[in-house]
Amino acid sequence: MNSHNTLMPKNQREVKSLVICGNGFNCEQEMARAYTLAGAAVTLVHMNDLLKGSTTFSLFEFDLLNFPGGFSYGDELGSGQAIANKIRFSKRNDGKTFYDDLMEFITRGKFIIGICNGFQILVKLGLLPNNRVTLAHNDCGKFIDRWCTLKINPKNRSPFFKNFPENTITLPIRHGEGKFSTLTEEDLLLLTEENLHLLQYSEGDNPNGSALSIAALTDPRGQILGMMPHPEAFLFPYNHPAWSRKRRDDDNFLNTIPDGLRFFKNIVEHIAYEH
Repeated sequence: MNSHNTLMPKNQREVKSLVICGNGFNCEQEMARAYTLAGAAVTLVHMNDLLKGSTTFSLFEFDLLNFPGGFSYGDELGSGQAIANKIRFSKRNDGKTFYDDLMEFITRGKFIIGICNGFQILVKLGLLPNNRVTLAHNDCGKFIDRWCTLKINPKNRSPFFKNFPENTITLPIRHGEGKFSTLTEEDLLLLTEENLHLLQYSEGDNPNGSALSIAALTDPRGQILGMMPHPEAFLFPYNHPAWSRKRRDDDNFLNTIPDGLRFFKNIVEHIAYEH
């Protein structure tokens, strides 16, 4: 899938985004659509092609690599570990692994995004930011499917939400294992001192019991993002569960850019103009 959109100014360089599919991921089409609407060229690639190594394309052609949400291997925490192990240890004929490619991808200054189940994978790979953090069962013991207001940490060095001056967003969550935690309080303190936490559930609303209400995390370089909320699920005003009321209250509501699409436009435009 290679697509473009009129949202891309003519002087903006083409941004190429790779979205992984297969192995149970089921949000790849929504994520691909998000990038298309944001003005990027999108390619969907099966996980097995990345593990085995493709002769038809190079990972390094792309600016962004995306691990979408979904229910890979049952959407349990062990599923993230299973895929992480494949990435680390499945060797190609040349003796290298997809993990080796990821390390070079990062070294080249490119960006990686993991959403929900994709966040689990990045955590289990030790990329966010090390092996001393995890995502566990929600405190409520149930699968959660609802919308949340989230606070953006303006001190985080990544570009993912830098053009959100109000420092809040509204997005849906849908997960059974989204509770963020660290091995020790010291690990949590170091993480927050470095401002690696990018999103937090708004005050008084911590749906899964995450430490410090953390909903999204970046690496120290600001190149890798893992987040539990689903921005690809809020691309049109009609996606919001209260869209009809919001339309009555605000005549311009249907002409606004939803927070999910703003997120994708933000990173695409950053890469096109500044990176």
